[in-house]
Amino acid sequence: MRPYPTAIQVTALLLTACALAACGGGSSSSTSPTPSPASGGQGIAVGEPAPGAPALDLFIAQARGADCAENRNRLFVIDKDLVLWDRAGNCPDMSWNVTLYRTTPGTMLCTAGDTIAGPRTTCTDERYRALVETVVANLAKPDLGLGGAYKIEPVPFDKDGKLPSSAAGQP
Repeated sequence: MRPYPTAIQVTALLLTACALAACGGGSSSSTSPTPSPASGGQGIAVGEPAPGAPALDLFIAQARGADCAENRNRLFVIDKDLVLWDRAGNCPDMSWNVTLYRTTPGTMLCTAGDTIAGPRTTCTDERYRALVETVVANLAKPDLGLGGAYKIEPVPFDKDGKLPSSAAGQP
């Protein structure tokens, strides 16, 4: 037996190591990272926010393009994982609307607003109904009526070269 590996053995060893590295090393130990529920078990693509972090660029784009938002158009991050959009304008239907999202505009939790049939609140997750109703009743307050139980962070953005109106009030 030779004391040194042959070129074929070295090449085979390197190819095996590269193949294992490409698939995560083949380890199923408890030290392997587990997919986050917030990421849906998928990896993070370049330019995406970290799992659980709101995709603020998507919310800002949505707010910039909104109709019926000339009186109020504000975004807030609540506890670093919820986004609240408050808007109001001069429209006969939906003159005001408050919508609570998880981390993307596609993950709406609750919405409250003026409809042709009158004010209405709809929630896909009933756990957030009280929070949205509290906010609707306290839009003029800096903490949106939520007090110290939640961390509220306004999200500044410009629309047509100016910051949106910070004039708040009842719907």
